[in-house]
Amino acid sequence: MRLPKGYSYEEEKQLYKLRFTFEKRRYSVYGKTQTECETKKEELKDSLKNHMHLDNQKITLAQYYDSWIEEQKKAVKPSTVYSYGKTWQHINKLLGNQRVVDIQKMDVQRFQKNITAARTADTANRALRLLKQILNSAINDRIINFNPCNGVKYLKSERPKAVNTTHRALTEAETNLFLENAGKCHYFNLFRFLLATGCRVGEATALTWFDVNFNKKEIYINKTVSRTSHNDFVVSNTPKTGSSNRTIPITAELESLLREQQENNNMLFGRRCEQVFPNNQGSLANYNGIDNSIRIILGNINSPKGKEQGMNRLQPFSVHAFRDTFATRCIEQGMQPNTLKALFGHRSLKMT
Repeated sequence: MRLPKGYSYEEEKQLYKLRFTFEKRRYSVYGKTQTECETKKEELKDSLKNHMHLDNQKITLAQYYDSWIEEQKKAVKPSTVYSYGKTWQHINKLLGNQRVVDIQKMDVQRFQKNITAARTADTANRALRLLKQILNSAINDRIINFNPCNGVKYLKSERPKAVNTTHRALTEAETNLFLENAGKCHYFNLFRFLLATGCRVGEATALTWFDVNFNKKEIYINKTVSRTSHNDFVVSNTPKTGSSNRTIPITAELESLLREQQENNNMLFGRRCEQVFPNNQGSLANYNGIDNSIRIILGNINSPKGKEQGMNRLQPFSVHAFRDTFATRCIEQGMQPNTLKALFGHRSLKMT
C-alpha cells in the first residue's frame, strides 16, 4: 500500500513514522497508526509554539539582529551587508539590549532624536529605515504583532542633494582646470577614461586587459569592484545590475589613452599587472583612494599658490561626478537619451 506524503513504515519497530516541517525545521513522530501520528504531530507543534512564544518574549533586538543579518547574507550583496552593519551600530547602542516585544513607538522616537543630536538627520533616517526593516521581519517571525516604527516620520534632511554638490556635472571650464592640474596624478588616465566613457568607477577599476579588444575596438564591461561585509574591496564577477553588462566602443581618443596606460603599467609594474587602472602599488584600486587623490588635486587648485597663479576656485566633487559630466556633455551634443541609457548600463530611462 502506498503511504501518504511524509510517512514511512519501520518494520523493526512496527511503527509508522511521520516527518514534517515546522518553522523551517524538520521533526519526526511515531505511532502505531497514521491517526496516532497525526495526533502526535499536532501535540508537538503546539508544544513548539508555546516554547517559541516563551523564547520570543525574551529575545533582545541585538539577539534578533544576529539571526536576521545571517539570513540577509544569503539574499543581498556583501556591500549591502557592510552598509547594514555600519547603520546597525547606531541602533545597537540605543536599543540593542531592549527586548523586541518591549519596543514602543516612543522608544523609536527617542532613539531617532538621540541619533540626530549626535549625528545627522540623514544618519537617523538610515537607522530608522533599517530598524523598520528588521522589525517587519520580526512580525513575519511572529515575535511581535505590529511595527513600532509605523507612524514615526522621517526627518527633513538639511544636506544638499549630491547631484548638486559632490555628484554634480562639471562645466567644461571646471573639467579643463581639473585635468590641467591632474597630470602628475597616478589616476590621470583613469579620470580621462571616466570622462570619455561614463563608466562607473568600480567598473573601470575592475577592468583587465582581457576586457579590452583593440582588434574589434571594444571594451567589455562585465564586472565591478565591490565592498565586502568585512570592508575589503574585491572584484565581483557580476556588474552592479544585469543591464550593466555591455560593450563600449573604442574611439581613437580612447585607444590612444589605453595604449598610453598600457605603457605606463608595463614601465611601473611589468607585464604582471592585469588591471587596466591599478593603484600605485599595482593592485586593485578603489574609490576611496581615488576620491582622496581628487581632494589633493582640488586642494592644490584652491590653495593660496593656486590663487596666485590665477586659478579659479573649484568646488569639491567626487569621482562619480565624471559619470554625470559625461552624461551632460552627451546630451548637450545631441545624443538621444536611449543611446545614453545603453552606454550607462541603466535599467530604465527614468534613471538616466
